[in-house]
Amino acid sequence: MKELTKQELETLKKKLEDFENQTYKDTGMKSLNGGYAKAEMFDYDDEFIDFELQWGCQDMGSGESMIHTEQHKISRVTWEIQ
Repeated sequence: MKELTKQELETLKKKLEDFENQTYKDTGMKSLNGGYAKAEMFDYDDEFIDFELQWGCQDMGSGESMIHTEQHKISRVTWEIQ
C-alpha cells in the first residue's frame, strides 16, 4: 500500500474541513447551541481514503443529544467524495 504523501495529507485536511463546514450548515447544526460536525480519516488504500463524519447536537442542559454517524470515501486521484 502506498503511504499518504505530505501533499495528500494537506489536501485531505482541507477537504475534511470543507466537508465538516458544509455539513454543519446543511444539517442545521449551525443554528443549534451545541451543534457540531467532525470528520476524521480512519483508513486508506491505494485508491481511496476512508473517513467518518459525525454530526449532531450535544446536550446543552435540555437532556437531549443527537449523534449521526456516516462513512465516506475520497478518491486519491480526483479528490471527489463518495
